[in-house]
Amino acid sequence: MTERIPVANPDNLSWVKGAFLFSFGAYGDTKVIVLENHLDDALETAGEWLVENAPGIFTEPDYESSAQELYGKPVDECDPDEQEKIYEHAETDLTYTESGHIASWEWSVQDLDFAKVKALLTSIDMEDMS
Repeated sequence: MTERIPVANPDNLSWVKGAFLFSFGAYGDTKVIVLENHLDDALETAGEWLVENAPGIFTEPDYESSAQELYGKPVDECDPDEQEKIYEHAETDLTYTESGHIASWEWSVQDLDFAKVKALLTSIDMEDMS
């Protein structure tokens, strides 16, 4: 059986020149194709798609645990310099998107051959791909 991978933004096909395959989750089993020119834009689009289709991928930085680990006290008892270090520590190994944080080890991306993706997508009904 062939795996069907959704396209997050099929309307972009007519004007972009890039295609990316994102895999999310511990086993990479949540996949989406994103049509964007740049990887940073593609990651944001993938994040927007995740909000609707796989919101469990997102995680939150644990600032309180980091404060306890680094200074042995709650965040609100730390001075601004300590808080900055706490935030940095808590966000280590997290990838930030406007939609939320993703554990860096729980996503990967492949730069696809856009010409092949475009040829494939124009040969099928795009409504079936979104």
